[in-house]
Amino acid sequence: MSRFTRALLICSLAINLVGALAAAWLFVAMGGMGWLMRFGQGQSYADTAHYRGRVSVFASGLICQTCDIFVGDSITEENEWGGVAAHWLNRGISGDRIAGVRQRLSEITRHQPRHIHLMVGINDLLHDGRDAAYLVAQYRAIVGQIQRESPKTRIIIASILPANPPIYRQTSSPRMSDGLNEQVRAANAELRTAAAALGVQYVDHAANLATPDGLLDPRFTYDGLHINGLGYVQILKSLHHLR
Repeated sequence: MSRFTRALLICSLAINLVGALAAAWLFVAMGGMGWLMRFGQGQSYADTAHYRGRVSVFASGLICQTCDIFVGDSITEENEWGGVAAHWLNRGISGDRIAGVRQRLSEITRHQPRHIHLMVGINDLLHDGRDAAYLVAQYRAIVGQIQRESPKTRIIIASILPANPPIYRQTSSPRMSDGLNEQVRAANAELRTAAAALGVQYVDHAANLATPDGLLDPRFTYDGLHINGLGYVQILKSLHHLR
């Protein structure tokens, strides 16, 4: 084998290796096998077995008219709300968007609960490219439906929690922009205004969980997006009136 041929072979192998590494990085960034399965099946988050299973469990539960219900995505699902107060029900679904909450809202209002605590929207911003105007319109529709179907229920709109992109990029995925928290702050400002206009309570959990520069405090998160036990303790400080 000549030197030229050997050099050409080495060059070709190097290019293929770089291409393979780039493809592997992109595959992981898009969500690995879960993304591949959803892509191949045209599957949305609401079509997953986990989502359908959670909705099925909720629908089979007994009516609880004295309950307070926590509605949202994985940040809601991951906490043991019932371990804090027996009359607190968990209606969180990992990966949920605000449109998903609207889709399953009648199961929640059938309980005629004392309070409904709404905290959802980060997935809309992070994964779907939605903006504050979209979220506010969806929240307005949700509040209107609750008031029609469960008029005695007191509604709490909770702020969307900030993220910590540097931690998230290290622990989970490189696909988180440093600009995400600007979108979160803009959405929360609009939600605060909308809550006042709608006559419902707004609770700023983000204020108890953020660093001075607006990042999710590393003390309260395990991956830069979701919160840990200490983070839920901070949230509970704003909810003492429900216990």
